[in-house]
Amino acid sequence: MKPMIGITTSTVQKHHRPYNQVTQYYDHSVEISGGLPVLIPILRDNNLAKDLATKLDGLIISGGDEDINPEAYGEIQCQCACQINKERDAWEFSLYRQFKQAGKPILGICRGTQIINVFEGGSLYQNLCNQVKDCTNHYTKNKLMCELYHDIKIIPKSKLYEIFAMDTLTTNSFHNQAVKEIAPGFIASAHSDDGIIEAIESETAPFIIGIQAHPEALTDAHPHFIKLFKAFIKATGKTT
Repeated sequence: MKPMIGITTSTVQKHHRPYNQVTQYYDHSVEISGGLPVLIPILRDNNLAKDLATKLDGLIISGGDEDINPEAYGEIQCQCACQINKERDAWEFSLYRQFKQAGKPILGICRGTQIINVFEGGSLYQNLCNQVKDCTNHYTKNKLMCELYHDIKIIPKSKLYEIFAMDTLTTNSFHNQAVKEIAPGFIASAHSDDGIIEAIESETAPFIIGIQAHPEALTDAHPHFIKLFKAFIKATGKTT
């Protein structure tokens, strides 16, 4: 059986009704990389995260337009912060905790990177354009998700370098927040030219990687991004 990969979802309001959703890029990238995608709704009982970590083989913490509550890293929300979803924060923190304790691979994408960093004791820039001098615009509203935007420099000997076998990777970019202080036990494995941390990874866990880009949206137009998802699927230890 193919490894079952949980993918977290975000909350949206449509026609005065709440929905859990995630772009189809995630499940498509997991599918073509040999996994079986399973979308995880936002649940109120955080104890259920343990059941999911028992049944699923890996976790992708997805992106989305909801900022992490700054209280989670000891700050007060600034006026430039966007929508906050405390329920989603708590649920994804619980999922991360349980999958990490189970020793299963975890891939954080965009907001997912920030969830990992905050849970592990790091902090965030609440808004890059307002808080970082001479910062590049990292939220490209006029670009398609499948379009490349800027380069990131990958640190040699990192897991990310082993996966892509290159020190410069051109990615898309759709984030207004980013890692500020990196969490203990993690390294910054990639930076953009303006110094923003673009990827993090655990120094001890077999596979806990976060990337600020959206590689799931690039796997069709730029197939070398499949390498990240195949490495993630391989880390489950399940044959496909």
